[in-house]
Amino acid sequence: MKVVVAGSRGAIGKMLVNKLIQSGYDVTAIVRKKEQLEDLKNENIHGILADVSDLNSLLNATKNADIVYFTAGSKGKNLIGVDQNGAINLAKAAIENKVQRFVLLSSIYAGRPDEGPDELRDYFHAKNIADRFVESSELNYTIVRPGFLYNENAKNKIKTGEAFSGKESKITREDVATILLNVIKHENTIRKTFEVIEGKQPIKETLSEL
Repeated sequence: MKVVVAGSRGAIGKMLVNKLIQSGYDVTAIVRKKEQLEDLKNENIHGILADVSDLNSLLNATKNADIVYFTAGSKGKNLIGVDQNGAINLAKAAIENKVQRFVLLSSIYAGRPDEGPDELRDYFHAKNIADRFVESSELNYTIVRPGFLYNENAKNKIKTGEAFSGKESKITREDVATILLNVIKHENTIRKTFEVIEGKQPIKETLSEL
């Protein structure tokens, strides 16, 4: 199956691309810069130039794709252009190209942005708008809203729900990449939105029970 990943050079995006390739998928990684395209070539990964702010480039990048992922983020530098409208543009491209599955990496509190930490509320609101656009579309979407991210070895055990809060609501980036890989293997995750944090149940088992 042909898979296209936007945000392929971010921490989670890189891990996801590698996991998809190792699982036998035909992966195309979207990048914005020519030097990033060269980096991908050196890693034996197929890349394509596109920008989440440019719908036409996304229409070209997602042509003939079976599955499309949005894992891009602006790290607070362009919340409206990337985190909000970038996700919406990619969803529009997926709709136009009749993509079978669309997976959106969102965030904890995206469904209730005013309940999150004050300093991140603009981010949560941007994510909320993107999520609502996808949820109102005809896409076979899965929206994954991970807790606060950190870098450690994968725990491989998670907990899902509609709303988590508090400092314990965290998850490793590698676990998130593994979740993103596995949601496309579970049809019960189609048209589902869920928050996910570290827990006590294996990832595949948890996803199968959504």
